[in-house]
Amino acid sequence: MTTTTKRVRTARTGDTLILELLQNLRELDFQEIEVEQAEVLAVLESDSSIRNIVVDFGLTDYFGSTALGMFTILWRVVRDRGGRLVFCNPSTHQRDILNFAGFSETWPLYGTREEALAAVG
Repeated sequence: MTTTTKRVRTARTGDTLILELLQNLRELDFQEIEVEQAEVLAVLESDSSIRNIVVDFGLTDYFGSTALGMFTILWRVVRDRGGRLVFCNPSTHQRDILNFAGFSETWPLYGTREEALAAVG
């Protein structure tokens, strides 16, 4: 199952949903980010066997607080299923945002998608 919207491409491998960000998630685009969030939540609601989410930042360099809110909501869903939310391919700027916001301990960062997928098992 692979779907693509304006900002996110999703794919599935086992019990893990991969979200590949296709564009930076800026504050000014909060309504579009909410649409993306609703679409990902619909996927999660339609398939309770999805336990983990890997967010791949490889094509982007920035996200803002609206995206942090979206990540928090997605994290809560998978956490309640006994799963994890992890990030891969973050830019230096994205690492700084997560560190500054205090989320780098909550959401592990991996250098590659393969490392992230291995971490969630």
